[in-house]
Amino acid sequence: MNSLLKKNQKQLKLYKKRIMQLKAKMIYRQLEFERNRANSDLNNPNIYFLLSQLWDIAGEYEKLKD
Repeated sequence: MNSLLKKNQKQLKLYKKRIMQLKAKMIYRQLEFERNRANSDLNNPNIYFLLSQLWDIAGEYEKLKD
C-alpha cells in the first residue's frame, strides 16, 4: 500500500510538472505575439504581465524539482 501511494505521488508530481510546462509554453507564445504586435515596445504592460506569469511558473516548477 505504501509503495502504491509513493508511486501515485510521483505520478501526480510528473503531471503537475507537465501542466506547468504547457502553461509556460502557452504564455511564451502569447509573449511573442505581444512583442511582435508592439513592435518591440518594451513599455507594453502586457509584456511585463506575461513575464511575471512565466517567473511564477518557473518558481513553482523549481519547488517540484526532484
